[in-house]
Amino acid sequence: TVRVTKYVEPIVTLKNIEGYTLEVVDTSKAIVEDNKIKGVEVGETTLRVLGTGTDVVKEVKLTVLPNESVSIDESIKFDETTKQLSGIPETTTVLDFKSKIEVEGLKVEIKDVNNKELTDESLIGTGTTITFLREDNTEYDKLTVIVYGDVNGDGYIFANDYVLIKNYIMGEGDLTDIGMTAADVSRDTFVYANDYVLIKNYIMGEGNIAQ
Repeated sequence: TVRVTKYVEPIVTLKNIEGYTLEVVDTSKAIVEDNKIKGVEVGETTLRVLGTGTDVVKEVKLTVLPNESVSIDESIKFDETTKQLSGIPETTTVLDFKSKIEVEGLKVEIKDVNNKELTDESLIGTGTTITFLREDNTEYDKLTVIVYGDVNGDGYIFANDYVLIKNYIMGEGDLTDIGMTAADVSRDTFVYANDYVLIKNYIMGEGNIAQ
């Protein structure tokens, strides 16, 4: 197999033959450059291995796969270190989010904070995971969503989020690691009174929470 625009250098062993050349039957699918195979277009063709100075020919199926890539709209913030996505507004649906990414050669799996698979109509919330899978289901990459103010991960910023932060500050409850990140709406690396005041004001329509 080879991917579009990528190169593969096959290992070829022919008994009693010192050299060989490679030949692709359908050059619209792949070509040979310096005994390396380069993918041109998704599809299948045949690769021929020709023994130098002999009539020996070996043939194998050559499959050209799509390139693997993920492109995220610049409106969404991506932290390469933490693998976290932010800049996603409250009440964003899965379908809306999908319109912000372009994926090639990969499958996309989107699950909520409780590891439940989401539908296109579901809301993206804090703790939502976006997993990109190869055709053999191995993981290409996995990203986690942060919606600041959405502490419980339901995609809304509402009174229950305010209560969770208030209880945490008063020592009457705990927050998950991802919930702690979402609760720090002031971005000062602490979860404190100013954070729940910001959320309370937002709920009352008296302020904004930057994403």
